[in-house]
Amino acid sequence: MAVTGIMFISVVLLINGKQQRAQFQFAVKDVQTQIRQIMTETTAGYNQLGNNTCSSFGGKPKLATGTTDTLGTNASCVFLGKTIIFSQDKESFLVAPVIGLRQPITTDFQGVFAADLNSSKPILSTDTIASQMMLQFGLSPVAMYVGDDLAQKVGSVSFVLTPGVKDISPGNQGTTSQNLNIVAVTNGSSLANSIDAERSAVETAMQNGTVSSRDYINSTDDKVKVSICFNSGTTNQSLLLTIGNGGNGIGLGSKIYGVQNCGAA
Repeated sequence: MAVTGIMFISVVLLINGKQQRAQFQFAVKDVQTQIRQIMTETTAGYNQLGNNTCSSFGGKPKLATGTTDTLGTNASCVFLGKTIIFSQDKESFLVAPVIGLRQPITTDFQGVFAADLNSSKPILSTDTIASQMMLQFGLSPVAMYVGDDLAQKVGSVSFVLTPGVKDISPGNQGTTSQNLNIVAVTNGSSLANSIDAERSAVETAMQNGTVSSRDYINSTDDKVKVSICFNSGTTNQSLLLTIGNGGNGIGLGSKIYGVQNCGAA
């Protein structure tokens, strides 16, 4: 009877262990899918404001409750991308649309578009049209940093389209050229920040040009990456997710560790 009991317990533990590993694998695939979707939506360059309007106020974009508006046709504002804000050990993350001015505040609109993030004065909508995304089975971020430098900590990563410049070539009047960039703010950015503190750090960097070394990545530059370490909530494993490591556009890579904290993070 004692032997039978031991065998039964062993089988239960084996089954439970397989289930926990399967839950971790599901959580890994889920967060990868969510981030890829955010990148795809940013590349499409379209975002709905919902029951809000956007206008220029005090030299910056301003959202207000009102008639449904579309940023693609709004005269004052333009959808630039999305910022993902993570929080230490929390099983969710916030996806905040990045909205900028369509034209520089120093000019009357004569087909002159804001040519960079600074002149577009971007803001993050962390409440009105932001989305709260869940991490599965207890997966939670424990470290986030630029490249492989654990000391260069961040708490968010942004996928943004440069506002673009007017294309005056024959047959293309009025169009703009845009590049998808990755922006990681190292001045004041941290997983320990509140949502408001992280929003403020990102907005300050984008509006005033304090993005670390002006780092960004596009289809011709794959030297910049953001690393995020997630601990499993069901096993002793961890996931190191890297954004911006691809050789073609903004890549998304991953590595599974058999220990927590990605071995070192």
